[in-house]
Amino acid sequence: MDGAVVGLLGTLVGALGGLGGGWISVHGQRRHQRDQLLEERNRRLHDQRIEAYAAYISTTRILNGELWKLFDELTARAGSCETWTACLLEMHRCWTDLSTAAARVNMLGPNEVAVEADKLHNSMRTWHVLCAEWARAAIHAGHPPQGTHEIHFRAAADAKRIRISSFQQATRHALNTTT
Repeated sequence: MDGAVVGLLGTLVGALGGLGGGWISVHGQRRHQRDQLLEERNRRLHDQRIEAYAAYISTTRILNGELWKLFDELTARAGSCETWTACLLEMHRCWTDLSTAAARVNMLGPNEVAVEADKLHNSMRTWHVLCAEWARAAIHAGHPPQGTHEIHFRAAADAKRIRISSFQQATRHALNTTT
């Protein structure tokens, strides 16, 4: 072989080596970028879940407080239709906030948390409806009705406690904070 052919072959081998090395480098960079994007997405989702879970528990606690406030007003001797109506309106506003927070938790998941959020939401709905009916009956009659409203109220409050605990346990598992 003469020197020209050897030089040409050397150049060809060098060029192929350079292209191969470039392809490996680009491919590695793409994989690294994809991994970084996935990690960033997971971090954002984790942060959004923390925010959504905390908001849901917070709105649950706020509605809880309003329901107990209504209970106190309905069981007080000096309650009035105006006070009961104001409590009922605030309770409905809190219910709307709770439902919005529940929808966000359901959307962000994961499924285990969404299921527990639905159970808590249903428990709060049962309690909310019971209180609304009790308040409307009191407003209509001008005084709280006699009956088993207080017993049902306390049973619904107890049922809600179990659901809150289950929801919080599911969120700790989802956020990997069970240790």
